Amino acid sequence: MRFIDMQGKTPANTPRNPDFPQWEPWTQEAWRVWLDQSNVYKQELERLHQAGNIVGRNQFIDDHSSHWGKLKPWLEVLSLGKCWFSEAKEIFSHYDVEHFRPKKEAKALDGTIRDGYWWLAFDYTNFRLCGNVGNRKKGGWFPLNNESCLSSFDNPREESEDPYLLDPTKASDVELITFDEEGKAIPEPGCSDWEKYRVEETREPLKTHRRA
Repeated sequence: MRFIDMQGKTPANTPRNPDFPQWEPWTQEAWRVWLDQSNVYKQELERLHQAGNIVGRNQFIDDHSSHWGKLKPWLEVLSLGKCWFSEAKEIFSHYDVEHFRPKKEAKALDGTIRDGYWWLAFDYTNFRLCGNVGNRKKGGWFPLNNESCLSSFDNPREESEDPYLLDPTKASDVELITFDEEGKAIPEPGCSDWEKYRVEETREPLKTHRRA
């Protein structure tokens, strides 16, 4: 897993990189238009949710996936073309724009399913670049510590949640992982039991043991 510092970064202020000739920084106007469209989509999701039309809400998310897909080239530049979780370069398949907090449903360790973080479906700060295999295996998996608070649309508290899944945009999470002689991801010596659980639960679904 590699640390990706997204703080203050946007497609409009990320410079050209000679290794990615296909990438052109966005204009501030293009970025503003993308953000405005995201807000329009979020308002529609809220309308559908308040109407109790969860099926329609989730279908709306699927129908507008191309919106977040526009940011994939930018996310690749931020990680120099590597998966943010496994640090591997995809050769035989495509990258996905992965939602760190799942957009339609969230699954706990015991398989219990709760509603997802639909209000973050078009929030670029919730996007991560992930290899296709890892993203498909993860799906809606997003367990929280039993004592964690739970964020909701009416009471958004994402920063106060205590998830198992390590976040590549948090340096403190990335520092919990080291690698053994075989390249297998293992907990950094000195980790607490809870931190060890987080490393173990992140490793398999997102293939962080497959270091490039």
